[in-house]
Amino acid sequence: NNQTGSTVASESRKNNIARSYDNMDVISSIDLSKCSISGDTVVCVQSEHIYTLNGSLPVNTQITWHSNPKLAEIQVLSPKRIAVVWKKAVGGVITAQIVSGNATQDVFLKITALDPEKNQILGDAKVCEGTTKQYKISSDADVNLMFTWDVKNNNYHTLSNGFISVDWKNPGYDTIKATRIQMRTGCVVPMLLPVIVFSKPEPDFKTTDLGNGQVEFLNVSQCGKKSIGCTFTSLWVVNEKEYKGNKIVETLDRGIYPVSLEVKNEFGCKSILKREITVEIYNLFVPNAFAPGSKDFFIPTGESIDCLLY
Repeated sequence: NNQTGSTVASESRKNNIARSYDNMDVISSIDLSKCSISGDTVVCVQSEHIYTLNGSLPVNTQITWHSNPKLAEIQVLSPKRIAVVWKKAVGGVITAQIVSGNATQDVFLKITALDPEKNQILGDAKVCEGTTKQYKISSDADVNLMFTWDVKNNNYHTLSNGFISVDWKNPGYDTIKATRIQMRTGCVVPMLLPVIVFSKPEPDFKTTDLGNGQVEFLNVSQCGKKSIGCTFTSLWVVNEKEYKGNKIVETLDRGIYPVSLEVKNEFGCKSILKREITVEIYNLFVPNAFAPGSKDFFIPTGESIDCLLY
């Protein structure tokens, strides 16, 4: 019986050893060459991209990542996952070196790193209050491009991808911000266009009756809110005649006249004021000689007055 027990125990140990070798055979039979790296193959310089090593690996496997050429920053997120930022436009390779026991395998992924296209916002950087201007990106049409916009202090409307119009209603300094996103590579390019919004003048004028039908017109316009500078040129239209200057004198007959004053500042911003004026002319004529001691009656005569008997 003791011999029988020994024989059973010996057979059991042999079976356990066999099973252990079987397990090792299973582990050693993993084909490391079937591992692969997944991630973007066309990328943008200075943008972060994630790469993953795919495939089953033994527990004690060591993985080492590197790039060739060494122009990328690699951050290891986990043994099988990394984040890569390429510092320069280049055609390169990301390599994952796998070491499992005595087996070594290098897994490659070819990468093309591209410089982002250097775009700019096209449009007027100096505008007048109350105007509407259009802006676009200096880039060829590309279905893989997307643009986002923002204007800090004024309202804008998107016309199409890469085009906007801005209603410049608030004088002062403003900034148009645009972001160009390359959907294929993930390239994100921010762009800025500083804009100065000049105030429109606030037109006004006053008139002075100089007598005998002469009227003086004086430009008393104001610079406007948040004005940057304050120099005017004036264009008058009085009785269908044009005049220039901040002060003019026109001789007019009795009547009602439309007057227009266009005021333009040094930045080309202009405003127009239209107003009607009424011209009244009063001329009174009386005798300048009387007989001494007489009580003569006379009738004054004049223009634009009702005459009475005195």
